Amino acid sequence: YKIKNSNKSKINRNLVITYHGNKVHIENSKKKIFDSILKISKNLNIKIIINLIYNIKRLGKVKFLPKNSNITIEHVQYSYKNIEKKLSITDIGLVPQTLLNDKFLNVLSNDDKENFNLKFKHPTNIGRHLVFAQFNIPVVTEPTPSVVRYFDDESLNYLVYSSDTWYEILRKITINKKIRKKLALKNYNLWFKNFRHKILNDKLLKLLKK
Repeated sequence: YKIKNSNKSKINRNLVITYHGNKVHIENSKKKIFDSILKISKNLNIKIIINLIYNIKRLGKVKFLPKNSNITIEHVQYSYKNIEKKLSITDIGLVPQTLLNDKFLNVLSNDDKENFNLKFKHPTNIGRHLVFAQFNIPVVTEPTPSVVRYFDDESLNYLVYSSDTWYEILRKITINKKIRKKLALKNYNLWFKNFRHKILNDKLLKLLKK
């Protein structure tokens, strides 16, 4: 992506929350995410627009999403053009990383409600985080190995892993623009210092020369 840094003023309009990526991640996490967003909208009395960007043509629309007068859900076909259009007006990025546990693990977890299991695909990485980073957008995400490796200590305090933490963290960064701005800058700096195009191209050239 070649992105113009668009940290625009986001005053006097609805809160915009965006997901982009594989349909499987939003399907697996939709209950805890949307329950949290509905609760935030109700408790803070705000209107929220949710953009879901994924390959609708190939996989069909995500089903059984909540209906609420304060929530607008937009299903957006995945494309570079649509990502640039929607992320340029996004306040918060969603990057769910985990998968639903099978029934056996769910039964075990019910023995103690303070326990939780994290299940994720082997190639899970921070690629989707970095797209948000280029637009200077903070992300709400889960503690998979690549996230824990690259996020700094302060950013790690805003990771989520359960329905309760999805709500707590989303609410905190919704009401506190200073935190949003700080996390957005950290996300941008992570991309700029480690993964911007010149750095990746130089690494590739070094590998090719070996």
